[in-house]
Amino acid sequence: MKRYFAIALTLLILLACTNRGTNATSKSITVTIPPLKGIVQEIVGEEININILLPEGTTPESFSPTISQLIGIQDSDAIFSTGTLSFEEVITNEIAQHIGNKLFRINEGVAVIEGHCSHSDAHNDEHHHHGHDPHIWLSLDNLTIIAQNIGDSLLDIYPDDSVRIKTNTAKLIDKIEKTDQECRSKLTGNTFLIYHP
Repeated sequence: MKRYFAIALTLLILLACTNRGTNATSKSITVTIPPLKGIVQEIVGEEININILLPEGTTPESFSPTISQLIGIQDSDAIFSTGTLSFEEVITNEIAQHIGNKLFRINEGVAVIEGHCSHSDAHNDEHHHHGHDPHIWLSLDNLTIIAQNIGDSLLDIYPDDSVRIKTNTAKLIDKIEKTDQECRSKLTGNTFLIYHP
C-alpha cells in the first residue's frame, strides 16, 4: 500500500511540475485596468494571455492584490500601467519585488487634461483630489499615442512577433483615427456631457 501511495505521490508531483512548466513558457501580460486590456489585445491578438490587476467592479482605493494575482504578475512578461492613476503607484510600490523591470507606463507624450478627479477612500472617508483628469484613455488623440506607446513596448518584449505587432498597431491607430474623424464630424458644434461612474 505504501508503495502505491509513493508512486501516486510521485506522479502527482511530476504532473504539477509539468503543468507549471507549461504555464511558465506561455506568454502573458498584466494590465492595471480593463481599458488597457482591450488596447493590448488589439495589438497582440488572442495568442497572449492578458491579466487585469484591477478587475471591473473593484474599487481602486480598497484593492489589494491576491496571491494568485501576484503569481500572475511574476509570470507576466510585462505590466502595463496608465502612469496617471494614484492607486497604480501604490500597488506597483507594494508589488515592486515581483515586477522587476517589467513595468511600462503608457502615458509618455500624452496630453493631460487639466481639471480634477476626486473620490473618497472607502476605508477612512479621506478625499483624494487630482489637479488633472487621470482618465487619459478617454481622449481619442491620447488613445493614438497610448496605442503607439504600447506597440513600441511590445516590440521590445516580443521582438520575434514584430511583424504582427507593427501591423496590428498600425491597424488600431487607423481605427482610432477614423473613429475620431467620424466623432468630430458628427459632434462639431454640439455640447454634450460624458458620465464616468
